[in-house]
Amino acid sequence: MILFSFFSLFFAISLGHGQQATVTANVEPPAPPKYVLSYDTMNYSLEGSQAANTNIYQFGNANINVHLLGATWLASPRWTFVALVPYLETTIETIYEPTTAGANLKLRDQVSGLGDLRLMAISPLWTNGRHTWTYDIGGTAPTGSVDKYFSSVPTQRASYNMQTGSGTVDVIAGLSYTYAPRPEWVSTLRGQGTARMGRNNNDYSLGDDVQLRASTGYQLGPYLNLGGLFNYRLRAPVSGRDGKYELFNNYASPTDPSIQGNGHQFYRGTQINWDLNAVTKVTIPFRKNVIAAMELGIPVTQKFINRDDVDLNVNYWVSGSVKTVF
Repeated sequence: MILFSFFSLFFAISLGHGQQATVTANVEPPAPPKYVLSYDTMNYSLEGSQAANTNIYQFGNANINVHLLGATWLASPRWTFVALVPYLETTIETIYEPTTAGANLKLRDQVSGLGDLRLMAISPLWTNGRHTWTYDIGGTAPTGSVDKYFSSVPTQRASYNMQTGSGTVDVIAGLSYTYAPRPEWVSTLRGQGTARMGRNNNDYSLGDDVQLRASTGYQLGPYLNLGGLFNYRLRAPVSGRDGKYELFNNYASPTDPSIQGNGHQFYRGTQINWDLNAVTKVTIPFRKNVIAAMELGIPVTQKFINRDDVDLNVNYWVSGSVKTVF
């Protein structure tokens, strides 16, 4: 859940006047800020509770850390340009053959590394009082890796979702709406689509992706904001096959006949997940041009739909950020 914030900054100056009324001074007001540098860190705590319908595996505890460096250039009233550099850390437990007669083998895997560089251009479409529409277009460069291996099985490449990059150039377009009936109450709605351009060096491409996001927040005093957040994501099936990852597509357990099937069909169907979160945010302005914030989200309800009928639910997520404008 990478969050983008748009700030309107107003500057005022007080001009002193000499005692002689005939003496005046023309002082240029300071120029508005044109650049924003930011660092965000996000941590997601997840847990699986339901085995796949093949009984081959079940997710256990998982943890995802995202570190994000951002640079924003307010080039003109019409165009804003953004560059985002992510660093990803993923830890996940998988229980294989999680049945009474199965092996119940629990393995823990970790991967980390640079993600895909994202570039985007943002422009306003329409503004009318409390209503604002913007659109953005951009994409990602394949700076992340598609060659990470399981730490528990060093000879097998890690799963598609554990790789830190897509390995392809991806085109991303989005449309955002902001409704601000009062300065302390702001709601947003955003839709975003990702199209994969071809296959990567391992002969596959991640499925195209559609995301929807709706949020509302009410500012209680200068520091505290309470609100809600709804996320929806649809991912198309993976196209192609990584032969160093998909090693057991016709698995059958030697001890439990109920454990059998394609161990990687999870990626062969459309995946849909959505969640509704209660969100608390604390913002602390350190200096005139430095702002820090911390945010906590707890899902109220969530759903994960996939071909394996397996789940991996979010327990909570927490984020922190520091931004400076100049």
